[in-house]
Amino acid sequence: MGQALQDGYREKVFIADKLFMTLVRKPEDFDKQLAKQLERLQTDCIDFYLFHGLNRNKLEKVRELKLLDKMVEAREKGLIKYIGFSFHDTLAMFKEIIDAFDWDMCQIIYNYMDMGMQATTDGLKYAHEKGVGTVIMGPLKGGLLADPPEEAIEVMNKANVKRTPVEWALQFLWNLPEVSTTLSGMETQQIIDENCAYAEKSGVNTLSKEDLSVIDELAEIYKKKILVPCTTCLYCVPCPYGVNIPDNFALLNYFSHEKEGFRRWRVRRRYRKMLVSKAA
Repeated sequence: MGQALQDGYREKVFIADKLFMTLVRKPEDFDKQLAKQLERLQTDCIDFYLFHGLNRNKLEKVRELKLLDKMVEAREKGLIKYIGFSFHDTLAMFKEIIDAFDWDMCQIIYNYMDMGMQATTDGLKYAHEKGVGTVIMGPLKGGLLADPPEEAIEVMNKANVKRTPVEWALQFLWNLPEVSTTLSGMETQQIIDENCAYAEKSGVNTLSKEDLSVIDELAEIYKKKILVPCTTCLYCVPCPYGVNIPDNFALLNYFSHEKEGFRRWRVRRRYRKMLVSKAA
């Protein structure tokens, strides 16, 4: 990343990084970790610096080691610009964390399938009311919303506005005034171009009642198909027995909503590949 940001590119982008709480045992560890990250990124300032995966136990550590003071100190020195946190816990805990500090931003899992999980819709609105910017991770629910079952495809095809499964998921989020931006894993230039094109057509409160009705239908279809409501937060990784838990859950969900045909065979093949990879 540091090499890629040379030759003027650093000024064209925003950098976000996280303080990994498991590596912090005393206040000085904050300074050491931040210094290493700045060195690796080959920059003198990180735009968004987040506490990684705040929950009750980690919030207690933040308070005990006075890490919020360390964050403010780093901001005053110009080493970071904005202070935030990522989150995987309950709504009550989310509100407690929001109220614990004057945050610039937070990062939560949210999509049209996971509106009632972790921070939930209430948490999203609570952060917005407090003036905290909200970044969405998992907008496609670990890729599940990008590869819908046949029933969901039929609903999309009947809609007046034609959108891909990915665009339906992203437009749902971009339509919400409480959402500041979304994170989307983009592995190819084609995906980057497509997502940028979708973003050009987005806007707060631009979806029609029919659009929102389509999304409600899609959510209901998925709820009937999905056996395990995994958000791929990866907090179960690594498994002490070497099991790739998120991938197994994803394959189980894919297999459950494909009754026959090529797509079901493709799931079987992916599972066999995963077993071969583990054996190697």
